[in-house]
Amino acid sequence: MTVRTYIALFFILLVFLSCQPADESATEMGGFVVKKAWVRAMPPGRTMTAAYAEFKNTGSTILMIDEFNSPQFDSVSLHETIIDSDGMSHMQEIHQLVLQPGESVVLEPGGKHLMLMGLCPDQSIIDSESITIQFVLEKPVSVEFVLK
Repeated sequence: MTVRTYIALFFILLVFLSCQPADESATEMGGFVVKKAWVRAMPPGRTMTAAYAEFKNTGSTILMIDEFNSPQFDSVSLHETIIDSDGMSHMQEIHQLVLQPGESVVLEPGGKHLMLMGLCPDQSIIDSESITIQFVLEKPVSVEFVLK
């Protein structure tokens, strides 16, 4: 083989190695990407839980999320855990989530999270595998959050 053949094979190999499968847990709608969406499982009798995920704005315009809701819960709101000067943790509601182009936000235990409150009486999520949460941007985006 010639040097050119080796170089060509090397570049072809690089192209194949750089191709990665898409994250199967990702949802993308109009530049709004949601990855690793999960919700904390609820013991029987509980009516409140929390949901977590990674959000990213892959678009070129600012994304503003003004409202969250779920058909399975009475209310869904975004909160952040704050530690005060006495070392006590408190939840503070965030009324609007703004994502600049290219910006990411991680919702995780002990930080920002979605509070799902008031499990609707006709909903049994104990045997469910996921919860649907809708994000209201320019148009609503529904995302399935896996129960863990």
